[in-house]
Amino acid sequence: MANYYTQGTVAPYLPLTKIHRDLIDLNMYDEEYEDPALEILAKQIWGEDPYDRSLGLRCERVNQDEYYLFAEESLGEADLAFLEWLAKTDPEMPAIEVEFAHSCSKLRPGSFGGGAWFITPDHTDSMHTSMWLSEVRKLYADAIVED
Repeated sequence: MANYYTQGTVAPYLPLTKIHRDLIDLNMYDEEYEDPALEILAKQIWGEDPYDRSLGLRCERVNQDEYYLFAEESLGEADLAFLEWLAKTDPEMPAIEVEFAHSCSKLRPGSFGGGAWFITPDHTDSMHTSMWLSEVRKLYADAIVED
């Protein structure tokens, strides 16, 4: 059986509050949260389904005010939703950049790649290597047909 991983890093270091860190540490299997406000906030970000809030992101303090965010095994839609919420709700938050790599424990076609997200309060741009390869393939195919 193959194991799939999506590892990623977030830049720049981000000014996270205690509530931001608590949201990152939420366990989707917790039946009750110690702080009811945290549960309400989690539902605003991810909806009712607790499986939608399974974050791969982790954080480490780098200085008094900033944290480094990263994912060692899993980075997905819940992480993107959290980062978009973070960008929208904190006017001091800089644009958030995420680079990620998809990998697999077995060498299978289509199991590798990567991409990036550029997140601002108003918009998220994303790029995946498979999309880029498809566009380049089409560009070269069109160029060959035109010759």
